[in-house]
Amino acid sequence: MSIQARFVTCSVHPSRLPADSFVDLGDGLFVPCPELLFLQLSRIMMPEALALLGYELCGTYARDPRDPQGGIVTYDVPPVTSVSAIASYLDACGVHSGVLESRRMLARVRDNSWSAMESVMALLAALPVHQLGYEFGDIVLNVRHGATPELVALGAKESRVPDIEVVGTHVGFNYDGRGHLDLESIAAAAAAGDATRELRAVREKNYDDIKRDRELAAGGCIIFPVVSQDLYAPGGLDAVMLEAAQAMHEIDGRSLANIHVAMAESYQIRRQRLVWALLPWEKGVEYARAHVAYRPWAVGAK
Repeated sequence: MSIQARFVTCSVHPSRLPADSFVDLGDGLFVPCPELLFLQLSRIMMPEALALLGYELCGTYARDPRDPQGGIVTYDVPPVTSVSAIASYLDACGVHSGVLESRRMLARVRDNSWSAMESVMALLAALPVHQLGYEFGDIVLNVRHGATPELVALGAKESRVPDIEVVGTHVGFNYDGRGHLDLESIAAAAAAGDATRELRAVREKNYDDIKRDRELAAGGCIIFPVVSQDLYAPGGLDAVMLEAAQAMHEIDGRSLANIHVAMAESYQIRRQRLVWALLPWEKGVEYARAHVAYRPWAVGAK
């Protein structure tokens, strides 16, 4: 028996699923567990979007289910699963439709992402060049770094948490969203007749970001701040990632071979379209459809 309604679709699984594949919500209603959801959506989502779903499921934020790309994002929520839990579930599925693609994109997912924009950056850093990434290798997200007692005594925070770090190097990234330089709040307050408090708050936040970068640098972490303009401007993210690669070359002796290939004009053009396809704006769906139609990940995919 299947439900007959325009807002419901039914799937029949030809093989046995692992135990606890569905969550009982009561009143006879069951939904897929997070691991099964990741597997199921591998059939209909473009691979990069599937990876971003993995970041969300394993992270501390949640997109709007009615409008995942452009809706309001909820922060500070507990992860519903982990990369290792999804991997174990896929292993238990055996030969199953979508398992291979799910495993391939899960390899690019990391635990503990704190925001959707951070996840986009992390994914691009982890993806191979032939999949339009920068191929920096392994990365970790939101690892806390403590300051020395001497710095804390002089006013430094006891610890800082960079968004993304490239394992085996001294380089990483922070996404500084609108709240890090909230000029709109100053303009709104000025229109209301008094912007003093908002101006002070913006200055304090900006100063804290400067201290953050200095304190992390003092501990050996060269963290590149990234803002929305870097992602939306043509070639903006390429410039940041090339700077980071050159820093890894100078500081850690990393080869520049991958980044030189990634900066070929053909990759740059397609990569920017991919970035636009993943960002939360009105044209994102249009770029996503064009990306799916072109299917660049199918060319030389490993």
